[in-house]
Amino acid sequence: MEMFERDVWPKIIHIAKKKVETGEPIETIDRKNKNWVMKVEDNVITVRSEKNEINRPNGSPRPVPKWAIKEVWTILQKDGKMSRPDMLRQVDVDKYRRIGSVIRGILALLPNVSVKKIGRHSTLFYNAL
Repeated sequence: MEMFERDVWPKIIHIAKKKVETGEPIETIDRKNKNWVMKVEDNVITVRSEKNEINRPNGSPRPVPKWAIKEVWTILQKDGKMSRPDMLRQVDVDKYRRIGSVIRGILALLPNVSVKKIGRHSTLFYNAL
């Protein structure tokens, strides 16, 4: 089992910083929506959504806190897979209303996570290294 603080969070920070440098978006996996990383801090990654750029220039910033990524990662690692309905059943929906799909998009970028389409839903699979 990987330790989030030691193994996973540094990888996520590295990937997010690389996305800032290259200007590449993080795509959500259920709906085709792009999120650009604006700021990477110790405990939060702030993204802006392409979807909201229509009404607001530069989209609306969405802070994605470390604790939220850790909670979803822990569930994914324990269960081995996670679809959107799986995630929403196990977390407080109000806290994840605007960031749940972004978190799953971030986790999908990790080397030991794969994405497969099952029916209408994309599902994350955790592959232990």
